Amino acid sequence: MVSVGISEFTFGFAFLFELTNANWPDITAAPVLPSLIQEQNQGWDARLPVAGTPYFYQLKLAEYLYRSNAKFIR
Repeated sequence: MVSVGISEFTFGFAFLFELTNANWPDITAAPVLPSLIQEQNQGWDARLPVAGTPYFYQLKLAEYLYRSNAKFIR
């Protein structure tokens, strides 16, 4: 596996920062990044509470498959 040098948490934090700035007028509370235990029980990595319906996100780090037997879906 090739490492890109950024953790899922760091990406989630930066992602929520950008979404918070973009949705600032509609934010109803602070963005939520649950602990690993909470995440396991709740099934989401981040929640952005905005007026109306809150947004829930599940973040994943991609892996670059570089071996000769790796198959890609086009």
